[in-house]
Amino acid sequence: MDKIHAIMLFIVAFMLLTAETLDQHMEERNKKVQPFLTECMCASGADPDEVAKWFANRTYSSSACFKIFTQCAAQKSGIMSVDGEINVAALSKYPMISREQVDACHSAHNNTRDLADKLFQVTKCVQETINENAKNEPVLCEDPDPIIYV
Repeated sequence: MDKIHAIMLFIVAFMLLTAETLDQHMEERNKKVQPFLTECMCASGADPDEVAKWFANRTYSSSACFKIFTQCAAQKSGIMSVDGEINVAALSKYPMISREQVDACHSAHNNTRDLADKLFQVTKCVQETINENAKNEPVLCEDPDPIIYV
């Protein structure tokens, strides 16, 4: 029975640490984007409800106006240049994703001509990868002498 408790404790701790890391990422992202929300919503004609869902929990709408909103926010926050180059290095700094995974998302949509759609597809792929990694990757303990419960 002690092993079951230890395993359950590990699973709960893992879920809490993963959620905290993703919450911190969302908080940082929101701080960068918040100053441009109204400006980009007005410029794009995006539905405020779609923007609120994206801002709160990264729900992506496939509407054209929402895609233009994300392009505006990305350009203003340095994720995309005005000529459409996506800053892969900046996306690689997000937690729970490797540079190789960001490169794969970027490569998969690199030939998309519409810049708003390209950014939408790449960032949606990045977010889906982060979500999948959060479910599957162990969180590394920074303590050099961690206590291991068996």
